[in-house]
Amino acid sequence: MNPKIFILIGFLAIAAVLLVAAAYIPNGVVLDLLKLLLLALAMAFTVAAFASRYYSYLLIPMLQQRRRHIVLSDQPPYWLASTGDAIVVKKDNDFIATTYINIPIYVSGSEMSNEERQRFSYQISNLISVSKEPARFSTELRIMDKGEYLKLIKEAIGNAENELSALEKSEDVLAKDRARGKLSMWKKVLDHISSKSSMELVTFVTVSAIASKEYEAIMIAQQKARELMNGIGTILGVTPNVSVGGEVLKLVEPEYLIPLSTISQEIEMKIEHGVVE
Repeated sequence: MNPKIFILIGFLAIAAVLLVAAAYIPNGVVLDLLKLLLLALAMAFTVAAFASRYYSYLLIPMLQQRRRHIVLSDQPPYWLASTGDAIVVKKDNDFIATTYINIPIYVSGSEMSNEERQRFSYQISNLISVSKEPARFSTELRIMDKGEYLKLIKEAIGNAENELSALEKSEDVLAKDRARGKLSMWKKVLDHISSKSSMELVTFVTVSAIASKEYEAIMIAQQKARELMNGIGTILGVTPNVSVGGEVLKLVEPEYLIPLSTISQEIEMKIEHGVVE
């Protein structure tokens, strides 16, 4: 049964039981107070039943947290290689190294003609068969880290404000209007960029290697990656690259999918919006 429907029926059943219990309680000063209490509880459970459809995302975890053990991961821990271009995990007496190859794709299917889509599908078919070794092709949609870009825009706003301040005593009206226009432009750019979360589509392929030594597994994985990158470049006409450091973690760790700078910017905007209201 759907948990939302289960909660609705459960609350209504509790309210019905309370109503029946109140109906069978005899009259009396103390018993009348008890009857009113049961009626009030029945009303509260009735309201909660119909409100549960809007707040089920809060109620379901509260009801299930005591009876379930959530397993975060049953896999052995992994670590980032010292070279930064692979993740390594130890399984029994062997080491498994995995390298992530980023495939830059500059066009969208919505911008292609039918012939271009067919040609692109044919390229993807060849891409899958380019490697004799097992490889995993994936696509990930994630939030872009706009921190550095927003920083540059804020610096441009600061420079425009300084320029306008320097012209306050000047009689050059044209220069003042130009400075005001520049400041207004950068502020509009900042508002537009900050108003929504920008998404980026990342296409990548992973290849793994196993060996009895960690460095051997990493070297073999790197060699497989180089061979695979040559085939990808030939078929798609792009220059693939091996993800390193933080880029690898963005493809592995969910926490890295949402940049802190973007979250901070959204929080600041919500606070400012709340203050204005």
